[in-house]
Amino acid sequence: MENTLVNFDTALYEFVGICQDIHNEWYKQYPNLTPRTIVCEPGSKFVRVVSKQGENHRSVIAFVAKVDGQTKALGAYKMGSVFKPATWKIPAKHVRGSIFSDSNGREAMERSGNVRYLR
Repeated sequence: MENTLVNFDTALYEFVGICQDIHNEWYKQYPNLTPRTIVCEPGSKFVRVVSKQGENHRSVIAFVAKVDGQTKALGAYKMGSVFKPATWKIPAKHVRGSIFSDSNGREAMERSGNVRYLR
């Protein structure tokens, strides 16, 4: 179990780095704006990935599952699954990607730095 947590932490760190890189690239087209900082807020079942600007302005860009699970609203999901946020506290239905994929979750992200919609 400990090895799994180390792999999860490493993959999550890489995913957040990818999110920050995508976000920084998006903000290059807006030279008067400062890119936001991407941070993690861990919970019991999910890690909330948040874009932060200052102390008072935060918005959720993704949820990452910390454990395997199944709920009536989300269905079955695996550790490392990336979800689009439905609200500040709740992920949206359907997995968008995984931080354990070959691209470390990049397939779940739009070029603007947000989690993609279903197509």
